[in-house]
Amino acid sequence: MLVSPFAFNQDQIASILAVRDMSKMEREFIEHIFIHAPSDILQQYAPSEWLKLAEQMQQKAAVRSSQETIIEFIPASVPNKQILLIVTEDKAFLVDTIKALLSSLNITANFTLHPIIKVKRNSQGQL
Repeated sequence: MLVSPFAFNQDQIASILAVRDMSKMEREFIEHIFIHAPSDILQQYAPSEWLKLAEQMQQKAAVRSSQETIIEFIPASVPNKQILLIVTEDKAFLVDTIKALLSSLNITANFTLHPIIKVKRNSQGQL
């Protein structure tokens, strides 16, 4: 398991990983997503909700073609909240540009998780 600079994240990540059995790749993916998330953010949703988000990110990453950017809103468990999911190659300023656009539309982001995860694909493009 990765070591988190945020004291409470290890327990919160362990709670996410305990929701169901998963492969080593899935466990590592989840650790990378949440390792630098502020613990107060991780406390806002149940571990099963964070797992659902991680699964959606992984599913999108698995089918994303080279140079493709996937941007979509997905419903959150909290009323009147949505999650903006962005899956792309590491593109400088893309997240900042999208946040600025949302701000110009008076849409406020409660928080941002911005993990950069290096992946390897086989010759068929699968993770």
